[in-house]
Order: sequence, then structure tokens, then C-alpha cells
Amino acid sequence: TLEEIQRGRLPRRKKQQQREPNSAKRGGNEPKSQPYREYRSRRGSRILVGRNASANDRLTFGVGRGNDLWLHARGRRGAHGLIPRRDKKEISFECVKDAARLCAFFSEGGKTDSQIEIWIVERKHLRKPKGAPAGTVTYSGGKSVWIKHDEEATKSLLNTLVEE
Repeated sequence: TLEEIQRGRLPRRKKQQQREPNSAKRGGNEPKSQPYREYRSRRGSRILVGRNASANDRLTFGVGRGNDLWLHARGRRGAHGLIPRRDKKEISFECVKDAARLCAFFSEGGKTDSQIEIWIVERKHLRKPKGAPAGTVTYSGGKSVWIKHDEEATKSLLNTLVEE
């Protein structure tokens, strides 16, 4: 009040409430979304596919482990793919082709080009160049596989999306 101010007492300010993060506005304790979509190969193996450039970084360098297989369309922007390999088990070529097909689909030109080259490297052979944009990696070694556009095969793989 005015009398308190004249006596030298300043009114106390109410403590401002800290703003809640955006996730709290949406409903509280929702878990942060994964940086990938999870699919299943025809044999039931997990295939993880990045959602965007920053999610590709989180998938490749946060989720990926040394012996996992990393896939990406060579010379194109697009999704990073990861096939988790636990206990150094061999991954079937059929699973690699399924993952490559998903990477091709989620890459630049993947829905229109007749075939796309997909590079396959063990995660331990990847590096993130200092200061490079999100999604950029360098690698050594590896092999490539050419994936021909097959709408039916791609559609059946897309239907294996694991709900979040």
C-alpha cells in the first residue's frame, strides 16, 4: 500500500513461477519422443530409421553401438538406418535389404528414382566431423547395395511400423 511505501517498506514481489517446459503444457510427464521410427524386417529383426537430421545424429551416435549396422543413401539427404546387433549375431542379408529399402524410401528421390545406392557400415567406423551440420557423418570401409524401387515390398515394410 501507499502508507507502507512511505514508511520505507517496499512491498514484496510475488515469486514468479517458472515457466513449464513445452512437454508439461502438452500433458505433463510424457516421455520424449524417440529419434527414430522402429520397423520390423520380414524375419522380425528391429530396423530403426531416423526422422530428420538432428534425429539421425541422436540415432547414430546416441542409440547406435559399435557393432550395429548403419545404412544411408549414398550422396543424398535422407534418413539414417540402424540395425541393432546384440551379442555379435550375424544379420541376414534379407534384413539388410529390408533396412536398405526403408532408407531408400525415406531419402531424397526415394519415392521416384528407379534405384538407389545404400551404403552399409558398422557404427564403429563412423565419425561426426567437428562443426558439421546435423546428420553429417564420415565413414571408413563398408559396402553398398543397390535397391530397386519396389512399391509392394516398401509398402509391406512400412506396415510393420511399431507403435510408439
